[in-house]
Amino acid sequence: MSTGGPLPQDWIDTVWTVLLLGARIAPALVLLPPPLSRVVPASARVPLLIMLVLAILPHASVQAGTALVPALGTELVRGLFVALTVQCAIEVLRVAGVLLDTASGRGSFGAGDTGAGGGGLGPVLGLIGLSLFLSFGGAESVVRAHHVALGAVPLGIPLLDPDAVATSAVRQVSVLLLVGTGMMLPIWSALLVVELGIGWAQRTLPGLPAFLLAMPARATVAWLLLAAALDRLLPLFLQHVIDWFDLLPTQLP
Repeated sequence: MSTGGPLPQDWIDTVWTVLLLGARIAPALVLLPPPLSRVVPASARVPLLIMLVLAILPHASVQAGTALVPALGTELVRGLFVALTVQCAIEVLRVAGVLLDTASGRGSFGAGDTGAGGGGLGPVLGLIGLSLFLSFGGAESVVRAHHVALGAVPLGIPLLDPDAVATSAVRQVSVLLLVGTGMMLPIWSALLVVELGIGWAQRTLPGLPAFLLAMPARATVAWLLLAAALDRLLPLFLQHVIDWFDLLPTQLP
């Protein structure tokens, strides 16, 4: 009667690598951008995670150790950082749209909240940004970024500077708001001119219903300027996404 011996070391190393690689990739699939998170069910995300792990597995290798839980936690933190980067890169247009909704008067109930709002430009621009991201090879960019990141930050190594993780995360969100605000700044300036013009008209003609005129005037100017600026905003958005993913491997904690 034969007894089973210990598992070969290469099998153990493979299982170890799969677990750590899954911990790094999984957060990007769990925390999908808002349009995708509602239409991609969990039953589709699990096979997608398995396929991504199998695709990247030949390029990843790590020797099994004894501290599996800390290593999984470290890779989970790195995966969350990648997920945050993907979210920030794609959500720039949606944040810009929500800010424009607020400035033009349609998003008053969501003022100050860049994740939601009462206006319609935010979700529309967010969907346009996601469509551009997927159409111009965004999914391949994510996989390529994981490949490059494995060379820059191999699996299983501890976080060199835990404080830098929080700093990098805050910097990602700051750049998101900075780029989103910068995209809308020219239109905001035009809306300010509209406000000044309506205020001057109100002072000159006291009987003028300025409030009733201001709302459609702001909305019309915002839509017209946005339509005129889309041919510049969309290439700027794509370049922003490319730059963000090019920098991801060097910023990974």
